[in-house]
Amino acid sequence: MNTPDANATTTAELAGWHELKAVQRNRIFVADGNHYLNRPGPRIVESLGMLAEIFHPELFPSQYEGKGWMRYTAEPALGSVT
Repeated sequence: MNTPDANATTTAELAGWHELKAVQRNRIFVADGNHYLNRPGPRIVESLGMLAEIFHPELFPSQYEGKGWMRYTAEPALGSVT
């Protein structure tokens, strides 16, 4: 899986990004929507598995992390106040 694209970087630079609880708790995830989530098809079971391990990692062992989804950790932008 590729790294987050320029859109993710732009999102992290938005005002208020670092005040979001999900960002503060390192609970931002990037998924490969083109292959899994954007359209129905044979990968629907894998898509559900990815969502299950993201939402309930204590119940579902990681099988798709790094392949279908990844954690997005944004460092505070230079000059920003957190």
